[in-house]
Amino acid sequence: MSRQGLFADSQFTVVHVVTSSATPAHSHSEYVVSHYLSGRSQCLIRSIGLVEFQQGETALLNPEEMHQDYESGKARDYLMISITKEVFSSLATAMGDAREVPFFPSPKLEPCRPVKRIFEDLIPEVDNRWYGREVVLRSLVNELAVHLVRRFTPSATRSYEDTLEQTKARYQARKAIRYLHDTFNKPFNLDQLASASELSKYHLSRVFKRATGLTPHTYVQMLRIERAKRLLASTKRPISEIADYLGFSHQSHLTNVFKKLTGTTPNAYRLESR
Repeated sequence: MSRQGLFADSQFTVVHVVTSSATPAHSHSEYVVSHYLSGRSQCLIRSIGLVEFQQGETALLNPEEMHQDYESGKARDYLMISITKEVFSSLATAMGDAREVPFFPSPKLEPCRPVKRIFEDLIPEVDNRWYGREVVLRSLVNELAVHLVRRFTPSATRSYEDTLEQTKARYQARKAIRYLHDTFNKPFNLDQLASASELSKYHLSRVFKRATGLTPHTYVQMLRIERAKRLLASTKRPISEIADYLGFSHQSHLTNVFKKLTGTTPNAYRLESR
C-alpha cells in the first residue's frame, strides 16, 4: 500500500491511498467516507454483501461496520476520511438536536457535485504540506460532515434542497480564503477580494463571516501575525523589516495588532520563543 498523503488529529483522519492489495476484515470506530479517484474496488461489507466501487463513486461506512477489500488487478486510488462520532454530535448540537447523528442506509453516496468538489479540494491539501494546510483540511472535513448530517439525519433531510445554494456560497468563501492566503502580505483590498471570489462586497462579507466567524480584514491580520510569529522565532530579522514584509504600515502597527491578537509584543514573543 502506498500512502500519497496523510493528515490526522483527534477529530478526523484524511489519507490518500494507492494500492492493489487485499485488506483483511476489520472495522472502524469512526464514520468512514472514501472517494475513488481511479481503479475499482470490491468490498465485502458484512451487513450488506459484496459491493463494487468505481472511479468517481463515494463509499460510506457506519462505525463498527465490519468489511474487507479484495485484491484488485489494477491499483485503486482513493481518498479515505475517518470522522469521529464526536464531530457529528457537536454538529447536531449546533444544529439544534443533540440526539441526532447520521446513519448511512446504503454503502454508496449518490453522485453529488458538492461532495465531488470537496474531495477535489482535499486531494492537493493532504498530498502537500502547504502553509495553512491544517486549517483548510479541517474546514473541508467539517463541510463534508455537515453535508452528511443534512443528508442522513431525519430532521435535516427535509431541508436538503435548500442547502445547495448555501454550499455554493461556502465554496465562494473558500475561494476568498485561498486568495487571502496567497496575498496576505500585500495591501488589503476588499474590492479585489470580492472580484477574486466572484461575489459582491456585501455578499462576500456575509458568507465569509458565516464560514469563518471573522471578517476578511481580521482574517488577514491573523494570517500576518501567524507568519510574524514564525519569523520572530526562527530568524533574526529586525521587527521593522518583518512589519514591512507582512504589509504593516510601520513597526508600531505590527506591534499593536500583535499585542491585540496574542497578548504580548513581538519583542517579548521573540525572547520567550528562544
